[in-house]
Amino acid sequence: MKTKRIDLLINQTELILDESKNLKGKGKSIYGVNNFVGYYYFTRNIDLLVMQFNLIAKKVNIFLKDEGLDEEINEIPLTKPKFDEINKKGIFYNNDATLLKLIFGCSKILTLIREDVILPEITLNKLDSLNKELKDLKESLDTNIFNNLILSTESFEKGSFLGSSLISGRVLRTSFDQIDGKDINEKIDELKKYGLVREKDGKDSIMKANHFGRNLTSHDLKIIPSSSESISYLGDAIKIARLVSGYNTKKSSES
Repeated sequence: MKTKRIDLLINQTELILDESKNLKGKGKSIYGVNNFVGYYYFTRNIDLLVMQFNLIAKKVNIFLKDEGLDEEINEIPLTKPKFDEINKKGIFYNNDATLLKLIFGCSKILTLIREDVILPEITLNKLDSLNKELKDLKESLDTNIFNNLILSTESFEKGSFLGSSLISGRVLRTSFDQIDGKDINEKIDELKKYGLVREKDGKDSIMKANHFGRNLTSHDLKIIPSSSESISYLGDAIKIARLVSGYNTKKSSES
């Protein structure tokens, strides 16, 4: 799920949470047993909150699945108040129980998708691995390339996935520009000449990294990466930077 959509879900969830806390315990105390019309609309308003919550829950569950988080937000059943039951039979619905479910549900959503816990363990493990790889490459990479990769990593750690991806894209474009060839196919052939690309998978991953670098640096406003996409782009940038470092070393040894 894209970053802007996550922010919107957080804002919507916070509004439902605040309104649910504000309404809790106020049903019968405000409307008593005589204002049936007021109580009916009070209960209907709670159902409207439930409907909004359930829509958010569906979107959040998609996000959790995409991020590899083994969690799920349960939808809340509607009260569906009936005016005749309230007016003639004096039936009062258990609004506080529904409001408590809303409060707990909203709190769970906010806990799961806020920036400090948004990253699943698999992503954190990959980040640790990339950090270690980057440290090992410090002496072999161009200083500007290395510094930009560090900046991309730091941006990712702060939750700025778009910023991290833009920097990764910049590293990719700079790295590819150092390889001789008019297009990506000629550049891959150039790498093959020095024994740096041998298998089909290696070619495919380079094509993928080149495609990402071109799209992201084309200023396409629709591209807002998720955490999993951003960490993938960072991995591509480190991989290509390492590859180009080896290419430059072998090429310079010929002269």
